[in-house]
Amino acid sequence: MPVAANDNIATDAPLRLAHIIPLAFPHGGITVSGLRKEAARGRLMIMRIAGKDFTTLQAIEEMKQACRVPANLPASGYVQPTKIAPRSGSSSMAASNSAQAAVSMIVQELKKR
Repeated sequence: MPVAANDNIATDAPLRLAHIIPLAFPHGGITVSGLRKEAARGRLMIMRIAGKDFTTLQAIEEMKQACRVPANLPASGYVQPTKIAPRSGSSSMAASNSAQAAVSMIVQELKKR
């Protein structure tokens, strides 16, 4: 199947899935089956005309944007939670002092009984 140059095909022209792959992915890496899976996931708009699947170069570009993985987040795997540093200074002292005061009051109440 001859490959046409991208510059003479309108971005909204419907193309068969097998014909659009060499245009949108010139180095390969995706199949017709892969495009159908992306359509099933809702990331690629396809048209079924006379029992044949078509899509556009514009729809492929939109799919690529939808499939983009943010650079600062891992694509998968375990992410360790960030640790919260303990508070320092008078605010942590006040919290521990009020906790101590509450415990002391409870102890005093129990001693009275």
